Amino acid sequence: MKKKAIYLFLIILSFVFVALLLLPVFFENFVEEKLTRQLIENKNDFYPNYNEVSLSFLRDFPNASLKIKDLDLITQSQKDTILSVDELYIEASVLSLLQAEIDIISINLFSPSIKIKDQSIFRFPNDSLQHPRKGSESAKVKKEKIPGFLRFNNLSISKGSVCYHDTLQNILFKLSKLDLNYNSAAEAGKIYFSLKGDSVFFQKDEIQYIRKLKLNVTSKLSFDLEQNSLSSEETKLILNNTPLVITGSVSKKNEAAMWDVKVSSPNSQVNDFLSLMPDNLITADSLNSEGDLYMGGEINGVYIPNKQVPSFRFDMKLSGASLHFANKPKEINELSFNLNIKNDGSVMDSTKINLEHFNFKMDNSHFKASLFLWNPLNEINFSSSIVSHIDLLDLQQAFPVNTSILCGKLETDIKINGSFQAVKNDDYKNIKSEGFFDLKDVKLQTNTLNNRLQINNANLSFSPKTIQLKTLNGVIGRSDFIMNGDFNNYLKYLMFEDVLQINLKQYSKQIDLGDFEKKQMPSDGNVVESTSNSKDTLRWELPSNIHVKSMLDIDKFTYKTLTLSNVKCEAELKDKSILMNSLSATGLGGNIFLEGKYSTANNPSLSFDFSGKEIDLTTTKNSLAGIDSSFYVLNNINGKISNHLEISMDLKKGFQPVKESISGKGYVQSSALKISNTKVQKKLAQTLNNPKYLSATINNLDANFTVKDSTVKILPFNAMVAEKNIGVEGQHGFNKTINYLVSMPITKAEMGPLGALIKNNEANSEVFMVDVAITGTTNDPIVKPDFVKATQQISKQINEDAGEVVKKILEDPKVQEKVNELRDKLKSWF
Repeated sequence: MKKKAIYLFLIILSFVFVALLLLPVFFENFVEEKLTRQLIENKNDFYPNYNEVSLSFLRDFPNASLKIKDLDLITQSQKDTILSVDELYIEASVLSLLQAEIDIISINLFSPSIKIKDQSIFRFPNDSLQHPRKGSESAKVKKEKIPGFLRFNNLSISKGSVCYHDTLQNILFKLSKLDLNYNSAAEAGKIYFSLKGDSVFFQKDEIQYIRKLKLNVTSKLSFDLEQNSLSSEETKLILNNTPLVITGSVSKKNEAAMWDVKVSSPNSQVNDFLSLMPDNLITADSLNSEGDLYMGGEINGVYIPNKQVPSFRFDMKLSGASLHFANKPKEINELSFNLNIKNDGSVMDSTKINLEHFNFKMDNSHFKASLFLWNPLNEINFSSSIVSHIDLLDLQQAFPVNTSILCGKLETDIKINGSFQAVKNDDYKNIKSEGFFDLKDVKLQTNTLNNRLQINNANLSFSPKTIQLKTLNGVIGRSDFIMNGDFNNYLKYLMFEDVLQINLKQYSKQIDLGDFEKKQMPSDGNVVESTSNSKDTLRWELPSNIHVKSMLDIDKFTYKTLTLSNVKCEAELKDKSILMNSLSATGLGGNIFLEGKYSTANNPSLSFDFSGKEIDLTTTKNSLAGIDSSFYVLNNINGKISNHLEISMDLKKGFQPVKESISGKGYVQSSALKISNTKVQKKLAQTLNNPKYLSATINNLDANFTVKDSTVKILPFNAMVAEKNIGVEGQHGFNKTINYLVSMPITKAEMGPLGALIKNNEANSEVFMVDVAITGTTNDPIVKPDFVKATQQISKQINEDAGEVVKKILEDPKVQEKVNELRDKLKSWF
């Protein structure tokens, strides 16, 4: 009997063993289908793609294990892979595989890569809470009481990475070499959590704000589900070598949450903190620093939403610090600041933010600043001050500034006190703003600027309404400037992004635009001038909340080969647009006038209205050929013109015009315009076998034109050429194609065999009208005369000549006698 029991037990055990081996074969497709369906249902926009799924009941008996290789989660809408995992290993309850939900015991991810772009966001179901192992103490707790953060008992991630890219906000975040371990079942009521990331990268608007951040988090949490409390025995957050230790507890009863949490940073150094600074502020491995840094705070009390906040404070102090950049002879010393944020525990609006001081010295230079904010939700009262005496030479010798020459004196003493509410309501009697900002004898030479900038004197004075620019005078290269003006509504602009109103006046004896050009370093190390028309130039987005009115008075303006004198200009920056209200100058051998608008309010666009009076084309060619080589076409044209052009266009990257969008109209007038040796003239002279067409003087020119659909259309006009009237009409495209019809007089000699039919006498015409079709391109024109009109004129001339011959024959007496005899015979016959 005993042997039979043993045999029976062995048979059952064998059956179970075989079943455990065979069940995965039968259930694998079922589990795969269930997993796929649940992923799709839970993720909505996501669908899974994987290489292999294997199910085992033996590997983690009595639980089942599921292994998925090469798993990808792909968004259906964007077709992007947002999650890629080399191997996903899941341990789950065997019985739950047959139920509506799978109870997950642990999840292990090997080399997961998460990539989220723009609005791609993981959406986990709210009810996907996991159950602890049966038999554990926490298993006795009802499912609905398990807190929402307990998704599963164990989670581990090895060699993971996360990338988030928001193209709308221009934000890029990367976390690589991520290791994470989470355990909530090793001990009842305990959570163990650790996270390590070897490389954290954060960039906003092309500026890298975190350089080389290493993140390490370890935490041991205790939770009491009956009391709804969570406590931290010690949570340690280490950013590079800067530690933050968090201890305390949080509990909840009804709507109230009780806080008792402390944060501290023992043994912190300033160089650990500076390692987190953006690359554009501090270059890695270029800075030696020392000084003690302290960060700490606490939260204690009751929090009731919209009613009460606990008392809290946060302190950050730096003392005895110094900074010494590599290859700089001087250092920044006595660097210190003291920042504290505190609330005594009532309402959030009682919070006080106090930067008691921010001070540093550089040799004989010193800087002191302070800022105090209180009532941050309503009034937002503030008190601030900046006092400095800076020798700019100290600045160059202590900071890694991009200058070869920097010297001069900077003095500031500015105090601004008041409230946001007073600024918003223009209540200037309750705002105190006073002080000055002075620059003297400043010389600046950078590695990218062609010329040295010298500011002899610049003075700003402050009042609640206005910052007044009393004077700004200086020199750069051959250019000089004297400027004054004011900045109105500056406090509203800084605090509420309201409109900053600026009025400026500038007088200059001479402005050479080349003095303001930048240089760039090519690969061979030689300095070359940068080109202003580079196709890589990015579109400049004009601000909407800055309104500038400026008046310029320049005796002489030069740019390369262009020279203008007596330049007067009224310009305005407003509503994302630059308005050239009026510009007048003497130049190009005459007078020019310009009005225009450049706007980025919608698509970038440009429009202008240009007028020229008695512009000399030879002077224009010599003045503009050094700026734009396309003006070589004026080599063949001499004389003076008066012209007008109204034109508008859309712009693309690099400020290049969208050709299809260009439209406008205008006219050209001239009393005498000489055109010689153009390609059209050469073809005409060759066709008509007459070299005189190589040079022509057009008198009384008055031509109108329109611009549309990438084509310039010349409206019909007449002009005098060599005391002969010609008619012109036609068009030419931006692609250099031409199509003109010229009605012009030619002589009998130019007509070849057709002209020989005409008898040469005083009664006959020596000139005939011919239509000349000019097609092809400006580089290869085709000239074809049309002799239809000339043929009609010649035919008429020939008929008139034949009539004269008959008339003279009939006047002969002998012929007349024979004619009379013939007439008498004819009468007798009839």
